[in-house]
Amino acid sequence: SSEELLSKTYFEFIHPSDIAHTFEHIKVLAHNQPIEGFDLRLKTSSGAYRTFSLTASAKDGTIFVVGPDVTEQRQTSDENRQGLDRFRMVVEGAGDGLWDWNPQTNLTYYSSLWKQMLGYGESELANTHEEWEKLVHPDDLERVNEHVRKTLEGEGNETFQVTYRMRKRDGSYIFVLDRGR
Repeated sequence: SSEELLSKTYFEFIHPSDIAHTFEHIKVLAHNQPIEGFDLRLKTSSGAYRTFSLTASAKDGTIFVVGPDVTEQRQTSDENRQGLDRFRMVVEGAGDGLWDWNPQTNLTYYSSLWKQMLGYGESELANTHEEWEKLVHPDDLERVNEHVRKTLEGEGNETFQVTYRMRKRDGSYIFVLDRGR
């Protein structure tokens, strides 16, 4: 109710962990500088907290605040981040290097562990399929590309598994077991 709302201070609605951050925003607003897109958790009448993405400005001592409830989006984002973190832990725990190639854009992602296995640092390889082709032993490249082509064109299995040689940064070769889908 309006009476209940007006009987409380603004800070009674703010999540305790967000109060210090809110004071920093108020200091900015006191200098008539607007603030855009800051998240703030506010308590509902049921006592639960909801997250709002707020924009605020001040004029003549009055603070104006607007913004949508983004609770579900933030929860989904957090869940996705947690799932990605779990996936990374599983991959790193297995000791496998990870790659992801988009044939339409030709962009390729190589995980840090994938690069480390070949003796490269994080920023030493271009994120392209051609970079991978340069590292595959020339005697193996045609055979491996044929496995990839068949998988992409739906011939046989939707997955492939192939062993081939890749050149390390020091010029030596190692055998890799490559699996893809």
